[in-house]
Amino acid sequence: MINILLGAPGGGKSYEAVAYHILVALNAGRKVITNLPLLLDAFPPEQRLLLELVTTSKGKPKAVRAASGFLAALRGDDGEDDAPAVVRPFSAVEDYGDSWRHPETGAGPLYVIDECHFALPRTGTRREVAGWYSMHRHEHADVLLITQSYGKVCKDIIDLVQVCYRVRKAVAFGSSNAYIRKVQDGVRGDVVNTSVRKYDKKYYKFYRSHTKSSEAGQELAATDIVPFWRRWPVIGFGLCVVVLVVLLTQVKGNPMDASANTARTRDKQAKAQPSSVTTTTVVTTPASAPVSSPVGSVAPGARKDEHAQGATDSAAAASRAAQHPFSGMGIHVAGWARNGSQGERYVFELSQNGVPVSTLYGDELARAGYKVTAVSPCAAKIDYGTEVHFFARCDLPRQTMSPGGAVDGKPVGDGAAAAAPAST
Repeated sequence: MINILLGAPGGGKSYEAVAYHILVALNAGRKVITNLPLLLDAFPPEQRLLLELVTTSKGKPKAVRAASGFLAALRGDDGEDDAPAVVRPFSAVEDYGDSWRHPETGAGPLYVIDECHFALPRTGTRREVAGWYSMHRHEHADVLLITQSYGKVCKDIIDLVQVCYRVRKAVAFGSSNAYIRKVQDGVRGDVVNTSVRKYDKKYYKFYRSHTKSSEAGQELAATDIVPFWRRWPVIGFGLCVVVLVVLLTQVKGNPMDASANTARTRDKQAKAQPSSVTTTTVVTTPASAPVSSPVGSVAPGARKDEHAQGATDSAAAASRAAQHPFSGMGIHVAGWARNGSQGERYVFELSQNGVPVSTLYGDELARAGYKVTAVSPCAAKIDYGTEVHFFARCDLPRQTMSPGGAVDGKPVGDGAAAAAPAST
């Protein structure tokens, strides 16, 4: 397989090749043939035997006819001597075709060619070299080409590239300690993977990045570039995400859903209503129930037939008694139920001027400040503070509407109703 590693100068090509290609092959017991400036002393002894550093080509230079004629005269050449061509490592077919094979897998060596555009230029690559690349799989060999631009490399070889790795230092993102790697299907295919890799200093000892100097130098960094994650829009977005997560974890359901909020409010109201009872006994209100009699002081404003016997002893007590919420209205027992877990529960009816106006439950009276004490299914003791004490009974008044056939507010009897048609 032929792969290519592209990147600008200082973009991390040598680091990527050493850390993720050469060391991986050596750890798998595979021979590596390369012209990268590796430091052999940093490798274990067993891996040194699998490393072959190529500094000169095994091929023979071919004579190049010197220029002659008018151009040679302008340059001062006599045009009589032939100049030998410069042979770079991996520019001749003799630099390939190593006979090494892995004892178990049978794989051939891995060729790692740095700055391959010098050995395999776009124009001038030897035909036999291009022919070897087209037949390299017959030797079970793999090749990793390293260059700055694939446009400088022989087109016939570029067309054989399977995977293209593009690396670039993340200086534009405000970081000089990482680089961006993109994996591409061929040099013209789609990008299938993108990752950010940080430089690990433990790999620096295996190679020398600066071949023209004995010491590494510090590159000029872009000091005015703010990292992406330190920009205010990114910080604000992160804070919004945190607040949204807190809201979603603290509030059940979706707080932005109006229908869900309405359903939750309805559920709360339903929970506030009396729970279902296991055994229920309902007492219907009779038409002529006895009037409730008070115990203790009576609230002024209540009906005289309900609280006549509880006259107050002083004007101050009467004034305090008049402050309970339903003063001036009659309170009657309209229903009763017994719940095994909650005890006895009452349904009360409020009346005014002899007309029922509202229905209340015992717990609603309790929320209004009253204390309800069960006496019987048809009677309950009601207290409000220390001044108001009275009994509520099944004495709910009834009012029957008759269209012109009523006497003193009472319906006409059955006899009168039967006699009416006979008279006509």
